[in-house]
Amino acid sequence: MSIRNFFGFIGLWFKRILNIFSMGMCVFFSIAFFSDSYEKTVPLVLLIILFILLSLFNAFYYFIRSEHLRIISTDCFSAKNAR
Repeated sequence: MSIRNFFGFIGLWFKRILNIFSMGMCVFFSIAFFSDSYEKTVPLVLLIILFILLSLFNAFYYFIRSEHLRIISTDCFSAKNAR
């Protein structure tokens, strides 16, 4: 398994887990929005902050991954031309 396939596999599963987590947050948000309980508001705000942090991490992860693969492909291309 190459590095590119490995990072693609990890990124795919991370994105699936993030999508499941965001669907769960939508359900929790709708339950907390229609209830009048204050105790459900604090975990909701914490979950929203966590979701924002996970989204930023997801974007940063894909940026690092694309830069890493670009560097690897550039190195391989220059190594082929050096022969």
